[in-house]
Amino acid sequence: MQKIIIIGCPGGGKSTFARKLHEVSGIPLYHLDMMHWNADRTTVPREVFQEKLEAALRQECWIID
Repeated sequence: MQKIIIIGCPGGGKSTFARKLHEVSGIPLYHLDMMHWNADRTTVPREVFQEKLEAALRQECWIID
């Protein structure tokens, strides 16, 4: 079981690092931005975000960026 959270400043390379780590390790990658934002740049309702996040956290292994 591997669970990794990548944190840092905006523009600091978190997503790039997360993608590389995913490629090397094969651990599923979840982007918080993709859970939080719709394609039209509006935010999803809080309940929807919470459901998506909880579904990711229930997985045995993950990388969250």
